[in-house]
Amino acid sequence: MTTTRPRDFRRRTLPVALLLPLLAGACSTLSPIGDRSGLAPDQSANLLRLARTAENRGDPRTAAALYQQAHALDPSALEPLLALGNALRAQRSYAEAASAFRQAIGMVPSSAEALRGLGLCQIAVDQPDEALNNFNRVLELDTADARAWNGRGVALDMMGRHVEAQQSYRSGLATSPDDVALRNNLGLSLAISGDYEAAIAVLEPITRVGGAAARSRQNLALAYGLAGRPADAAKVGQIDLDPEQVRNNLSYYEAIRASIARPEPERAAGGWTVVQAAELR
Repeated sequence: MTTTRPRDFRRRTLPVALLLPLLAGACSTLSPIGDRSGLAPDQSANLLRLARTAENRGDPRTAAALYQQAHALDPSALEPLLALGNALRAQRSYAEAASAFRQAIGMVPSSAEALRGLGLCQIAVDQPDEALNNFNRVLELDTADARAWNGRGVALDMMGRHVEAQQSYRSGLATSPDDVALRNNLGLSLAISGDYEAAIAVLEPITRVGGAAARSRQNLALAYGLAGRPADAAKVGQIDLDPEQVRNNLSYYEAIRASIARPEPERAAGGWTVVQAAELR
């Protein structure tokens, strides 16, 4: 894991503006591969099975190629398009994934999976406003969709609307109280909005569970550091980072604390916040 570095965060405060590499470019339209009209009707189903096997083996590139072929065989079927979009997103081909999800939405405007997938692609390319619209559409269909509440919260955090983001995470937790992604992102949002003790209270229980993700630990280290608890930040940080990275992060946390202490006009001119790992799914 690399060490975070200071930058201007006024527009983007959560990963992917935050976490995922930003890929530019317009979304292309997917087209069928070749003429498959002579193949057996069940060939598309066979390709889907092979693609899922490739996905389970951690090979999204092969899976995407097979899903693309399955879509070419049956362009009116929703499943291959959704699976193709998810596989492309897994390999960070966000423009192509967004194109697949848009085609799926064109076929079934009420497809929650397609709307969520498009929203996640838009977060990845720093389009939180558009993403927010799509997550809101999902929630109009199902107010208990925890993944939509989570994505909506990340989009709002990226826009600097932290109070609304925290309300979104809490709304998701009301229906899915054990959702770790929602808890991680709530803790991160509290930390970057300045409520450090509340962030610590949310993140500490996550990190005590066996198999806790590194992102949750590093977000806790962030909250400790911003709360003026460098020893605790170092103790948690060293679980995943080497000593130099820990030292760099501690210096970074202190720089952020100094920035917060400056008068508001000076702080606003320089821009401040922290980029850490939001959890999206």
